[in-house]
Amino acid sequence: RLIGGLAWCEKEGPAGTVANALPFYGSYGEALALPNLPDDAIILLYQTFLDGCRDRDVVAATIITSPFAERDRTEWHIESLSPDIIDNRLCQMTSLPDCRGLCRPEAEKRVLNVLRGSARRAVRKARKEGVSVRPAASLDEVRIVANLHADNIDGKGGLSKPLSFFRFAWQLQQAPTSQAVVLVAEWHGKIIGGVVMFETNDTLEYHTTGMDMEHSNTRPTNAIVFGAMVDGSIRGLRYINFGGTWKTQEGIHRFKASFGAEDRDYQYLTWLFDPTLLHQTAEQLAADYPGFFVVPYSALDGTT
Repeated sequence: RLIGGLAWCEKEGPAGTVANALPFYGSYGEALALPNLPDDAIILLYQTFLDGCRDRDVVAATIITSPFAERDRTEWHIESLSPDIIDNRLCQMTSLPDCRGLCRPEAEKRVLNVLRGSARRAVRKARKEGVSVRPAASLDEVRIVANLHADNIDGKGGLSKPLSFFRFAWQLQQAPTSQAVVLVAEWHGKIIGGVVMFETNDTLEYHTTGMDMEHSNTRPTNAIVFGAMVDGSIRGLRYINFGGTWKTQEGIHRFKASFGAEDRDYQYLTWLFDPTLLHQTAEQLAADYPGFFVVPYSALDGTT
């Protein structure tokens, strides 16, 4: 019987083929396994992946550890697999109160107690300004969120998610057993913000956002996150995972921490089969391998 698995994607580029054990950037890429599966079996999955990469002359391969995994297990995997580069990352996650069986006003009070001062004030301000939160009602509304997201990220020189990603989330939202929802914040009939949320097991995943910066003072994202936390706690979800945060993103870290999020470490593990990749520039790698992780930019030597 099937007891575990490891999925990965590969992309060809001018410097060779790159392999990533993750379904899409912004996700974790550990092996999936049944509970209590021996670590030796999980190591075998990784070794098979890496051996295949070597046989096919892949130039670099990356696995992303899970912040939910036991630390001893992650450390043993790192010691056993000996990656060439370890890039430490930070994840933020909030434990939700158990609000099953409670009416919504009572659940809101409990969730507010989890929030820290700045988030509480922002939620109250959003309500005072008349911001309402609901699931997107059409693909056109999802496109609005996608455009806001692109404006936010591309304007900072980042890599925004393509429209196809938002369409995918919308399709999942329409499924009978929905595992995704595009939540929108509406103000005087206008959509001024949105958040793509995923749900798996007992965890709500805060994944991708977009906001109309002209209306940022109404705190639409705070309103959306708070509403999602209340809904999740009523349904018995245990966590909301805010995902990775760069150590340089102090403002984003404070925003997530204001929702009661605690820090958890995880790692990008990279095997460098062709050291000449380190002579590339960050701009060149981003252009040649869009959506893929090649090596940490901090490891590049800056030459061409």
